Amino acid sequence: MSDASPREITFLIPGQRPASRSGDIAAASTSPDLPGSRKDFIQLATRRDGGPMLRTSATVGEDVVVLHIEGGPELVLHPEAARDLLLAQADGQAL
Repeated sequence: MSDASPREITFLIPGQRPASRSGDIAAASTSPDLPGSRKDFIQLATRRDGGPMLRTSATVGEDVVVLHIEGGPELVLHPEAARDLLLAQADGQAL
């Protein structure tokens, strides 16, 4: 048997974390069909003048990554699939 610990995937995202007010949390909450609790929420934003990238991580086998597409679907992804999708979208461009 292997004692390998779960692998974390770290995401660097240009954006901001909303203020922790009850209205913001309710608006940002994931679908009621998903079990568990939200670990983090980042609102994607354009980086200006080399603004900071926010760091968040997801543990393979424990977490899912939920991408809310404005005017579109809510994507519930395995952390590795989310990483691959975001890397493909970046296509060599700095996010």
